[in-house]
Amino acid sequence: MRPRTDKIEISGNLLTGVFHIYIFKQANTYIAYCPSIDLAVSGNSIRNAEESFQESVSIHLDYQIKNKVLLKDLKKHKWKVRYLIKNKKSR
Repeated sequence: MRPRTDKIEISGNLLTGVFHIYIFKQANTYIAYCPSIDLAVSGNSIRNAEESFQESVSIHLDYQIKNKVLLKDLKKHKWKVRYLIKNKKSR
């Protein structure tokens, strides 16, 4: 089994992510599917499906962060969650 390379990083108010998506054609529609977060969108072209995915994943993650369910959902999808806490020295 190949190791998971998808990742989400949170730094302050900035969230960045790397997701692998599969794009396939079904009838006259292109489907973009990301199994690591179980999100699928469609478009009338490959480019449209990619753009729709970017918008949808942004909305999806924003919703999860605002409702404080991101970590719960990631764990549900078998993500390994690692925390990095930097110690701040008092002056």
